[in-house]
Amino acid sequence: MPGFVLVHGYTGSRRDLAPLADFLATRFGPGSVGTVALPGHDHDAAPPFDETECLQAIVAAVGQMAGRHDRLVLLGHSTGGTLCLAAVARKWVRPDLLVLAATPHRVDGTALARWESHRGSRPAVMLGDVARLVRHINQMAAAPAPRKIPVLLIQGSDDPLVPKENADAWARQGFSAVRRLTVPGAGHDLFSTPGGSAPADWILRQAEDFLRPGDGTQDALAERLALLEGLALQRFFQANPLAGRHLLCSPAARQALENGAPNLSAEAPEPIQLNIEVTSRCNLGCLHCARTRHERPAAEMDPALFEYLLDLLPNAYRVVLAGLGEPTLHPRLPDLVAACARRGRLVHLVTNATVLSTDLCLRLIEAGLGAFTFSLDAVDPSIAAVVRPGVAVDRSLENIRACVPPAAAAGLATAVFTAVSRRTVAHLPRLAEAVADLGVQAWMLTDLNFDWNQRQSLNQTLDPAARTAIRQALRTAFARRLPVLGVHGLEALAMSRHFREFLLYPPERLAARSPARTHCRSPWQTLPVDVAGHASVCDCHPAALLGNLQDVPLGEIWNGRRMQAWRRQMLSATPPEACRGCPRF
Repeated sequence: MPGFVLVHGYTGSRRDLAPLADFLATRFGPGSVGTVALPGHDHDAAPPFDETECLQAIVAAVGQMAGRHDRLVLLGHSTGGTLCLAAVARKWVRPDLLVLAATPHRVDGTALARWESHRGSRPAVMLGDVARLVRHINQMAAAPAPRKIPVLLIQGSDDPLVPKENADAWARQGFSAVRRLTVPGAGHDLFSTPGGSAPADWILRQAEDFLRPGDGTQDALAERLALLEGLALQRFFQANPLAGRHLLCSPAARQALENGAPNLSAEAPEPIQLNIEVTSRCNLGCLHCARTRHERPAAEMDPALFEYLLDLLPNAYRVVLAGLGEPTLHPRLPDLVAACARRGRLVHLVTNATVLSTDLCLRLIEAGLGAFTFSLDAVDPSIAAVVRPGVAVDRSLENIRACVPPAAAAGLATAVFTAVSRRTVAHLPRLAEAVADLGVQAWMLTDLNFDWNQRQSLNQTLDPAARTAIRQALRTAFARRLPVLGVHGLEALAMSRHFREFLLYPPERLAARSPARTHCRSPWQTLPVDVAGHASVCDCHPAALLGNLQDVPLGEIWNGRRMQAWRRQMLSATPPEACRGCPRF
């Protein structure tokens, strides 16, 4: 069981870290957290800055914790972080994990002005103490990093005292392993303001990751999974070596490795997939899209929020850019893709291709995109105009044709995704010819999934003519060596091994439903997030919001009462009505 020693800043107090201490104590017990009171900070006047006395207080707190706990996490907030670094540099303490929260890297004249403004009503600091404090900070910035100690860096994006560039500098310092989080909208007091439990939860989860003993068996399984999945997962493990144990706990990994149905319960391991809605704007008005019922104000996701989500969930291997908007309308889409690629993530783009120019396609490939999925429901303009108002089919097809060759040359996966309904099923054979001509690697078909559009679903209207049209489309596609897949493989890993399991054959599988859960594992491994940062139960239920990830701890969202109750009902004899109407279920 780990012990935590928390160190406040020179002009701060233990009150700054009290919410964090309470949060950690709730998880690990009250005796697991000790908050250092730096010498002289119990008085109204600012104490003299005496580095040695401060370090002795830290060493004493560590000594008290060491006898009761086998692993140590040392956390410093603000200048408390540089004091922690000094204690490590002098070899007075040896933590298993170091956390630097809003810690200054260097202080110059500009920084001193910020510090004076931040001090506000706090006791004045004597000029000599300021000089000693500044010298201490700058010495630690120039000192070599303790290379065998991993570090967590957490910073507020709007910190008026310690700008986020300080975290960038610490990340380049040369620590053995670094995970970092920049909290959008947060100031210097990361833990004592509303929403402070979200960064506290992140620290807790990362500490559990770093302090968990290694397992040779798990390492071997992770290596085997990476070989089955391919280069993308191998790159992810290189960038995130601690993520293997999380992926191995996912239903998709267990099925890929064990070739059997995974055991599911109300509680789930951390998500391995993020479905992120980067914009709520769309240039189409598709009849069967959830936008018709849950339209949101037009907005683009701030890139800072996007990167926050990636760092908040460092073990999410796959990032899918999808939602109730058209991702290619985001003006900085290549930057978002590049943010994923820098972190080793496999990023998929789901697009209607109407504005996917050749230039944008090439920029996305260069940024590190991993897969294109083109949404295409009909190629007959008269039918497309009915089910997808606003679409220009010829332009979409032209854009896809231009995008597929450079994507294939770069090794990207390409697929067409089609939602079939009673309005479009008769035209499916013609669509099969068109999709085969595009040169994509796969074609995925689905019946309609939302409960309010079931009257137009094949499940309700599969007559002999529809069966014939589906068979003819499948025959055409297979003759052209175009594999046609069902939606049960939508979140699978190691598809090359299980490819045949997801082939859409016989045709009746397209319209099939199950009264009990047989395939869906989304609420056990995938977290959908909307443009504002709200998480939902499932991307099939975009209105079932669980909380905003900027304010609510991930653990409270992902394994809170509501999500666990939803999973229990999915596993019960009376699953949710919406799930029973979903072809993925």
